[in-house]
Amino acid sequence: MAIFTLQELNEQIAAFKQALLALAVNQSYKLGKREFVRADIEEIRKTLVFLDQERSKLVSGSGPKFVRGRIVR
Repeated sequence: MAIFTLQELNEQIAAFKQALLALAVNQSYKLGKREFVRADIEEIRKTLVFLDQERSKLVSGSGPKFVRGRIVR
């Protein structure tokens, strides 16, 4: 049983893609003496890979597959 629905996965993938685009423009910035970092780009990439794998499993119906065969003698 999948944790997420296909719609939820697509929404999350879209959100993480937007975050990745935002990081491409400016990952960190300074205000006075303080420095702010938006997010860890590697973590976003890992999450995108995970979400894509989950979506692929859901779409393909991944799970145990039973194959019937006949032994040829």
